[in-house]
Amino acid sequence: EEEERRRREEEERRRREEEERQAAKSKTIESPKIEKKISTTVKTDNEDILTGKASVATLEEPKKVSTTVKSKSSSDNDSGKPFESYIEDIRNDECGVNWVAFYFDKGSNSIKLTGYGDGGHDELLSVLEDDKVQYAMLRVVDHKRRVKFIYIHWVGSKAHAFLKARSGTKKAEMLKLMGQYHLEIPAETKDEISKQVILTKLKAAVNF
Repeated sequence: EEEERRRREEEERRRREEEERQAAKSKTIESPKIEKKISTTVKTDNEDILTGKASVATLEEPKKVSTTVKSKSSSDNDSGKPFESYIEDIRNDECGVNWVAFYFDKGSNSIKLTGYGDGGHDELLSVLEDDKVQYAMLRVVDHKRRVKFIYIHWVGSKAHAFLKARSGTKKAEMLKLMGQYHLEIPAETKDEISKQVILTKLKAAVNF
């Protein structure tokens, strides 16, 4: 009986070992799946918001106002073109015009066109005269391509007191013509509308 018992135990042991071997063969060891993530960067062109000629007064650096060199100024006061169309041009991203100026004509007691162009700040200053009262709009773009409009009310340092008084009656008319703008600067000298002064005032007014 003792031998029979040992024989059965031995058979049972062998059976278990065989089952374990078979189980080991059939068992598949799955390695953890590693999901490879491919990080892609979608590159987009930093296109200028102006799709036409990029001839705008541009602030490429935080402390510098740079303007284009090309000029196409005009002082044709009898062109027959409505004044509103010049304002539309300066607001048109595809036009390229970035300044326009008008003046008060004491002879006719009316507003006339001084000129317009795509030469920016420097070109605009070149048409402002010491003995005139003028009204100008300047378009500038900062390094983030944000467009801002500056209204300049120019009363030349040598303008006659009578001219200043007469031109005052046109203030409301000019404000209506210019429409919306981000900054108004009254000036008698060009030092008051230098590039640095304009930039400083823009930063204070609209965080330019």
